[in-house]
Amino acid sequence: LSRYQEAEHHARRMAAVAGEQYGEKHLTTIAANSLLARILADRAQFTAALALHQKVLALKRVVRGEEHASTLRTRMRIAKIQGDLGNREEAEQEFRDVLAIQERVLEKNHENTLGTLERLAQFLFDQRSLDKREEALKLARERLARSEQKWGPNHLITDSAENTLAVMLDESGKPEEAEPLHRRVLERRRAIFGEKHDATLTSMNNLASALKNLGRLDEA
Repeated sequence: LSRYQEAEHHARRMAAVAGEQYGEKHLTTIAANSLLARILADRAQFTAALALHQKVLALKRVVRGEEHASTLRTRMRIAKIQGDLGNREEAEQEFRDVLAIQERVLEKNHENTLGTLERLAQFLFDQRSLDKREEALKLARERLARSEQKWGPNHLITDSAENTLAVMLDESGKPEEAEPLHRRVLERRRAIFGEKHDATLTSMNNLASALKNLGRLDEA
């Protein structure tokens, strides 16, 4: 057996034993089924993973409640799998619903809220539709502004937000807007990580890409 097959085998056994011993609504059983669903998704068994995650979600809604962090994590996993299956409308709605709950229950600048905002923006951007990409850029700008407000300009969460926006801008044919962001990210990463760190080297490549797209090959 491969490692993934072995992991699936043990996860199935654990879920079955927990169900027999505690019942399907016990947190141990729910956790075991959630793990099995994630393993199935990792093995690209998306249909089976989706069905199991949906079962887990129904149980978490009863046991944990609609707004519990664990319930929302399962909904995020469902959104990703829906996207993997090509169910874009369903995936987008899950992302939006989770974001709305987090903004109400946590706060707009909470780390989990911003993480969902990032995933929604990236999901929209990857659809390559002009309207979706414009909304993705708007959300990415909002995420950056919220991150700067919450953690300041030099925090790693802000760094990630600025880098994501810069990459999106460059890939959207707006290298003139991407360039100054890439320069700030590169300067920040040099100061935090050093010249030879992977994150710094990635920023160098990103800046070079923007400069090339601007036709400034001598600088790239």
